[in-house]
Amino acid sequence: MNTACINRISKELKMLSLEPPEGISVWVVGSEVTQLEASIKGPKGTSYEDGQFKLTIQIPNRYPFEPPKIKFLTKIYHPNIDSSGRICLDTLKLPPMGGWKPVISLGSILQMIRLLLEEPNPHDGLMAGISQEYIQNRRQFEKKAKETTLKYAVDSQSLKVVKNFNKELKNRENSEFSNINNQRKRKQPIPIENKAKTVGKEKEKEKLKEKKKYTNNTNNFDSDDSDDSDDDSDDSDDSNEDSVEKNKKSTINKIDSNIMKRKRINSEIILIDEDKN
Repeated sequence: MNTACINRISKELKMLSLEPPEGISVWVVGSEVTQLEASIKGPKGTSYEDGQFKLTIQIPNRYPFEPPKIKFLTKIYHPNIDSSGRICLDTLKLPPMGGWKPVISLGSILQMIRLLLEEPNPHDGLMAGISQEYIQNRRQFEKKAKETTLKYAVDSQSLKVVKNFNKELKNRENSEFSNINNQRKRKQPIPIENKAKTVGKEKEKEKLKEKKKYTNNTNNFDSDDSDDSDDDSDDSDDSNEDSVEKNKKSTINKIDSNIMKRKRINSEIILIDEDKN
């Protein structure tokens, strides 16, 4: 291998050790820098989460003018990765069929592979059956990919932790589901018959209330009328007394006037008699 290739890969390995990309680690196998291995952590929120996928990397003599040869050592269920671990990625191919460029670093190509786990490309897949399943039955694909990840890409200790977590999560979901069911049972709708009875009773209560209200109003009205009649009777009594007084006064006045007339007549008779004498 030429010196330029060794210098380039040595520089890239140093950069990867100082600033490793997220979820990616690389190391040398043996004494030569041309034989490498890498580990990619499954992206969160995907079927490959919690998995550690091991890859082998072979650096060609003409690197960086030729892309590295990278294969998965860990079994994976993916439309762009076949059963032998080969990866279908344009960047790993030379032009004009592919998009490899000498400026692309080893860290960049590993990041692209990790992105491929997050976003598979079923329209350019190596596994036709898996690609078809990914397009037509995503849920079934995700289930198989998760099962394969747990079986081959998770160590026993991590698998135990994952199983316990999934069990706890399932129990929590079941408890929440039971709580929701209990709340629904408490809020069950009233049967139609019972509802009709309840509505009938409520109407009867309303009628009774209206009746009582009406009775109270009529009683109040009667009492007001009786008070008014009492007031009228009092007023009539007062008026009767006034009329009696008036009659007495008028009678007395008449008597007085008659007496005065008689006195006047008598005085006139006396005067006439005196004149005659």
